[in-house]
Amino acid sequence: MKETISHIGLIGYGNVGSHLSYIFANAKELKVTIYNRSEIPSSGRPANVSVTQNLQDLEQADMIIIAVKDEAIIPVLDKIENLISRHTIVCHCSGSISSTVIKPYFDRYGVLYPLQTFSRNKELDYTQIPIGLYPNPCFRYRFRSGCYPDDYKGSRIHLI
Repeated sequence: MKETISHIGLIGYGNVGSHLSYIFANAKELKVTIYNRSEIPSSGRPANVSVTQNLQDLEQADMIIIAVKDEAIIPVLDKIENLISRHTIVCHCSGSISSTVIKPYFDRYGVLYPLQTFSRNKELDYTQIPIGLYPNPCFRYRFRSGCYPDDYKGSRIHLI
């Protein structure tokens, strides 16, 4: 089943989360909501994204991307487990933790990570950075205008 992703919830606004917000903010017709524990000044984020300090504001997202430190992934999953539909696509951004840590919480999960180290204050050309998505086999999707995945043997997707 292919579905359209039109709303992404991004949890965390550190090195990875802040850059991902700019990547997704460039996609037309894609709503982006960022959850961060602390306030994010409007001058430090894309203008066309929503920001919240309430995880419940991510309930309607088609996909949740967890962009936090490795040790915070499980605590975040514990917090969103009863707020987000079990059928929502949930990915984390760690290159060292398996996607299967999400399996007890959500049916459709994966790892999304850029093949680049990010520094928050370093400007990047996002068109030159491959971003891998390694999904479990239970979901196929497409992004609404801007980010179109190419399916590679059914398991690896290159977004940019």
